[in-house]
Amino acid sequence: GSVRSYLGTWAGPSTVTPAAQSCGGLQWKITSQAGSQASGEFAATCADGIKLAGTVTATHSDTTIPWAATGTATKGTTTCPFNMTGTGTFQGTSNIVVNYAGTTTCLGPFSGSETIKR
Repeated sequence: GSVRSYLGTWAGPSTVTPAAQSCGGLQWKITSQAGSQASGEFAATCADGIKLAGTVTATHSDTTIPWAATGTATKGTTTCPFNMTGTGTFQGTSNIVVNYAGTTTCLGPFSGSETIKR
């Protein structure tokens, strides 16, 4: 079978206000794909105005996409590293339901789910 292309920008709704201990407006900007690996830039906005920015790497199969993101969490002048992991599940051809859990050293744990689309 042919390998599905993940290249491009996948993003969730930007108008959502994240609930406590969760994030919204997830964005994967996939710039590299080889074999079953895809990678690129990652961004999200979390509760309390926390912004996440970093890189995402994913391994894809026909149905699920285990992924991980690392980078910097910023709130005002405070910055600290974050890491998160999750699983994406395709819904049709252009939507991915992303479940995630992560933590930041300065802001604590977070988790949630969001649908991103290209």
